Amino acid sequence: MLKITRQVTLLLLAGALSFPAYSYATQATEVLVPEVTQEKVTGTVEDALGPVIGASVMVKGTTNGVITDLEGKFSLNDVKKGDIIVISYIGYVTQEIPYTGKPIQVKLAEDSKALEEVVVVGYATVKKANLTGAVSAVDGKVLEDRPIVNLGQGSQGAIPNLNVTTSGRPGQGSSFNIRGTTAMSGSSPLVLVDGVEMDPNLINPQDVKSVSVLKDAASASIYGARAAYGVVLITTKGGRKDQPTQVSFDASVSFNGPTTRPTYMNSMQYATWMNTAQQNTVGRDYFDAEWMQHIEAYYKDPVNNSPVFIHSDPSISKNGTKYTYAGNTNWMKELYKKNYPVQKYNVNISGGGKKATYYTSLGYTD
Repeated sequence: MLKITRQVTLLLLAGALSFPAYSYATQATEVLVPEVTQEKVTGTVEDALGPVIGASVMVKGTTNGVITDLEGKFSLNDVKKGDIIVISYIGYVTQEIPYTGKPIQVKLAEDSKALEEVVVVGYATVKKANLTGAVSAVDGKVLEDRPIVNLGQGSQGAIPNLNVTTSGRPGQGSSFNIRGTTAMSGSSPLVLVDGVEMDPNLINPQDVKSVSVLKDAASASIYGARAAYGVVLITTKGGRKDQPTQVSFDASVSFNGPTTRPTYMNSMQYATWMNTAQQNTVGRDYFDAEWMQHIEAYYKDPVNNSPVFIHSDPSISKNGTKYTYAGNTNWMKELYKKNYPVQKYNVNISGGGKKATYYTSLGYTD
């Protein structure tokens, strides 16, 4: 047993001496952080007409900002290289410029999406953003794809304070009124189509580009006393320069009908009430007994009784007679249908070259 123990001990010592030894050393590392310097940014903001006064100049993501002075210049402190400078102004496209350490020169461009809506006033067009008068405007797209016959029907409810009245007579158009009736003799506004006074009911609604309504008294200073009750300015569509010829066609079918129908008395009710009124007025019946007999007979049995009978009339001669009607016809039902179709067809051709444009259209309504 002693012999075996000695051999194991020698083996352990030999193994320990055969492995290499390792040593470790630590070295201190110093991290250098570059110093960031704050600088002052200067620059000028302009547009197509010159310096922009009051434009906002701000470092993106911060509250550090200034506005331009009367000459469009600005000076902004505490700005680092690489910061994004945001320059904005109402009605212009916002620009973002990285700061490189040099002065910034910016020329702003108008935001066409925000300012493309224009209003016709007087002898020119004014951007709605710059307009301060009492003016309402509606785009011609409001009138498209609607079952309307004239411009008056399309304007109902689309323009504030514009009252549209329809008489209901066949072929009769609509009348316009701004802010209610203010005179006994009538208060219709002045209606101009492309600067020419004319009846708006003669215009195809599909050809209207925009409608502007001047409501205040300032319009009288442009158009005179005729515009005392307001002005309705209608601009029609036109061709565009450098545009190839375009042909557009649309057709529509709609069904119109009265919303309510009045209920009328039948012939028997009418004759009874007429006799009552005549008795209270002059003391005798309007329809005599023979007439009432035929009215009642036809009302109860129209198949076996004629609506016309020979009625004695001593006022003509001693044995005078005349044909008298005792029918019970519902003229509202006979003259007015429950609904009727309306067909509309429109075609227009537009285009233009470098010097001239053209637009022609044709509309048909049945």
